[in-house]
Amino acid sequence: MSTDIELPGQPLSDERLQTLVDSGIKADYLSNPEVLIREVCGQVDLDGMPNQPFAWVTDANGGSPRGLLFGWKDAAGNVWWQYRPDTPPDDQRGRPKKYLFVKNEAPRYGIRSDAGDKNPVWIVEGTKQSHSVASYLGDEVTVIGIPGVTAWSGGGEDRWNLPGEVIRLCAGRDIYALPDADASGNIAVYEAMLRLKSAIGPAAKSVLFIPCPGGGSQGIDDYLAVFDSDDERTDILRKLPNDAYHKPSRQRPPARLRRDEKRQQREEQEAARAESIDSVMTAFGEGRAAMDESGQRRVSDGSVWMREGGGLAVADLGTAILESPTPVATTPSGVVSVYVRRGVYVVTERALMSVSAGVLGNHFTPSNSSTLGAWLDATCDSEGRVLPVGQTGQPFVNFKNGMLHIDTLELHPHDPKYMSTRQVPCDWNPAAEAPTYVEWLTDRVGEKQVSVVEEAISQFLDESRTPNKGLFLFGPSRSGKSTMLAIAEAMVGDPELVAALSLQQLGKDHFASAELYGKALNIAGDLPKGHIEDLSVFKQALGEDPITANRKYGRMFTFKNTAAFLMSANTVPTVSEESSAYLNRIVPVSFPKTYQGKEDPTIRDAILAELPGIAVRWVLARRAHRARRYRWLTPHPAVAAAFGQASDRVARFVADCCVIGGQQSERPGREGTDFGGTGGWRTGIVAPLTECHEAFKSWAHDEASRGMGRSTFRARLEVQPGFEYVRDPLSSGGRATNLVIKPRAQWGASARSVDSPDDLIRVLFPSEPTMAQQESVEVPKGDGVVVPLPRKTEPVSRSLFKSTYA
Repeated sequence: MSTDIELPGQPLSDERLQTLVDSGIKADYLSNPEVLIREVCGQVDLDGMPNQPFAWVTDANGGSPRGLLFGWKDAAGNVWWQYRPDTPPDDQRGRPKKYLFVKNEAPRYGIRSDAGDKNPVWIVEGTKQSHSVASYLGDEVTVIGIPGVTAWSGGGEDRWNLPGEVIRLCAGRDIYALPDADASGNIAVYEAMLRLKSAIGPAAKSVLFIPCPGGGSQGIDDYLAVFDSDDERTDILRKLPNDAYHKPSRQRPPARLRRDEKRQQREEQEAARAESIDSVMTAFGEGRAAMDESGQRRVSDGSVWMREGGGLAVADLGTAILESPTPVATTPSGVVSVYVRRGVYVVTERALMSVSAGVLGNHFTPSNSSTLGAWLDATCDSEGRVLPVGQTGQPFVNFKNGMLHIDTLELHPHDPKYMSTRQVPCDWNPAAEAPTYVEWLTDRVGEKQVSVVEEAISQFLDESRTPNKGLFLFGPSRSGKSTMLAIAEAMVGDPELVAALSLQQLGKDHFASAELYGKALNIAGDLPKGHIEDLSVFKQALGEDPITANRKYGRMFTFKNTAAFLMSANTVPTVSEESSAYLNRIVPVSFPKTYQGKEDPTIRDAILAELPGIAVRWVLARRAHRARRYRWLTPHPAVAAAFGQASDRVARFVADCCVIGGQQSERPGREGTDFGGTGGWRTGIVAPLTECHEAFKSWAHDEASRGMGRSTFRARLEVQPGFEYVRDPLSSGGRATNLVIKPRAQWGASARSVDSPDDLIRVLFPSEPTMAQQESVEVPKGDGVVVPLPRKTEPVSRSLFKSTYA
């Protein structure tokens, strides 16, 4: 202690000054000697102090101490010096002693600034903290620093009493106490602050506590250090009293436990955690809800997974889940999946959400579940717990009663090692049959197409290979296409494993391809007839090429498609002119017979009841395909030709708008000249190539399809069956095509061709009547005898396909 202020040590160096500024103290304040902050540059600075109070302190670095000296001045002007070594010595427990006072001479407080009798008083815990507040608000408030939350208290009979001069300083003024941030979590700090308020007593006008921003034991200087400018720091301090409260924190911290109480609490918490994890994970693995002893739905005490200061103990919970008997794995897209004991990983975000809700009980929030999911995803990824979603590399089919090897037809018990993410919703029964299904399918597609359908559709059962052909069902409405797709969807079992993306969506929607990830099927029923410009994603999906996808509001990821494509349409959509790659990836199947008005509403349920027998047929179809070394059965030639013609825009244009080799009309005309006297095309007579192209452009516009260059159009036109060049009757020496363009009013009008539904019926069902024969109309004659009245015979086109029924 000293009454005459003698400044020990050295003035602050520029480096030391900057360090203190960076820690939240104003530079102008530090330049004032009366602030009593000095620098220690060696042992001589400590030895030069009166009575050498810190001569015992040595530095770990060669015995040359470095640090700071802080002076604590009381109301009478007495000063006590406090030493803050750069390398603090350790106490008996090995903890660093950062701030040192002379033994038995520690101050209880220090006046940092005096703003006058009427201004508020701030009592600030901590050495640098009190200097920080005084440096910015010293002209506005009186700042009293206390070395610690209990240091202001006297000893013996003076315990928990303030020095009288401090009480007099507080009289009639608003008092704000500013402890460190641990006041909200440390009961000792909380109670010491309440005792301080009691010690100030009624002399003060008011006593409020300012919550220190931040967490842990952070001080106000630590918080101010985040901001660079003096104006920002000053503004922050001026705002703090707005949150002042009459208690040290809004909630009283929990009482500190003795060591044996802590051990008992920890053991009870671990037991509660283990019971919670075991109950919830076991129930989820068995596909049921967790129940308590009374048979009621169990609500877990989620508080055992929450930290004392609030927030989820995510690492503890995540580790417990990973170590539970129920396996957990992630996927390349970051979906954490949980294994159920019936033999399949549930790859859906709702799986982890369900586990989180079960474990956390009333403490469940979407935020907690998301945090847990992120931790599990990262941990599973680092530990190699990543599912090969939809493609395991092994030729197994997951049935409810086991894993069936496709080649050997041996049934193996379920095991997480198969990493299967899908399951057929029935048992494997090699003796099961499906007579209703077989009769129905044969009636719809003909005996020659049954094996083609089953080979293509069975691809999704085999998780060892990527599906490389898409099944395309085409034909008139009410012909059975949707029933076939429904059977396939039922065989998958889980609707989460089925996508529903059209080829048009894959070509246009940037986010659509992400929906294919992990799916067993992509079912695109009733495709729109609009032209498909972009087939790149479709070709990638069935070409075993990696697809880079992006979920909306999610991260980008790369995957290989696992979904078998099943499509249907009444009118086959046209594709880009470079269509050979597309056709090579399609298995076309015709459903040529319509049952409009004769539908059997019970047939679908009757077929689905035979799912075990259908599964046997499809497994054997896949087995045969593998035995052929993955060589495909050939679709019926007439069906393939019909589909190919329908997919070609030029062929569609010829079928809809022209007659190949047609007879010249008695009254030829001209159309397409609405906006001028030139251009357009002739009708009712053979047309030259340029006019055919003009008509094509108009038709493409009506179909909402993009245009095609004349050279490409000519190349596609010249390969159409029956096409040839002839002499132009209207141009001497000129050349025309043998196409007669129909009047525009007749474009798309029905005309029977050799590959219309009737013709496909004749090919696929040679012993059955055609649609035209079935649709003959009966009218009464005058004698009361009912006879069929045939429909008017229409001209037969030489086009290979009539798109109206495609």
